[in-house]
Amino acid sequence: KLRGRPLVGPKMQLHIRRAKLAWWGKVQPSTWTYLFLVLWGLLGLLLWNSRFFRTWIRMSLLVFGLLGAALTFMLTLTKFPEPPGNANIFFYHPLHWYVWWKLGTKRWSASPLWRVRIRWYFAIHTGGALLYLLLKLLGAVPLQLNLHFILLVAVTFGLTTAQMWRNFDWGVVQTHDKSE
Repeated sequence: KLRGRPLVGPKMQLHIRRAKLAWWGKVQPSTWTYLFLVLWGLLGLLLWNSRFFRTWIRMSLLVFGLLGAALTFMLTLTKFPEPPGNANIFFYHPLHWYVWWKLGTKRWSASPLWRVRIRWYFAIHTGGALLYLLLKLLGAVPLQLNLHFILLVAVTFGLTTAQMWRNFDWGVVQTHDKSE
């Protein structure tokens, strides 16, 4: 009240909704995110032994690089208060574009050194994501609502790391000799 008079008037309902919400309108957005995460992981498992697994990884790296570029832009060129404390920059960064490009060229497969470097790149990201999830569960890192993003990195890079450690020559383009 201000000088004995109320600041707001009585409640008035201006519109009454007649149609009910569809079932998908009642589902929480985080549920859709985790459903996407499960489907993305299942797609990776289905493509595990196929030639499309490398395409799946390249799509992931392209999206992760775009997210990393957006996050880097927000960290460096804007004055938003939230991005400086965002841990996603460790897992989503523009360096993924370089690995995306290297996986797209046939030159990386010719060099065992590049295979080792890319293998360790994925292994370090997988280990970092799992360590971050463990620290988050123990309460050692501050609460952020980014668990689904870290799980996406852990699933995607975990499958890639397992594929690359299982088969050192994974992704090598086999050249067939026509003289045989």
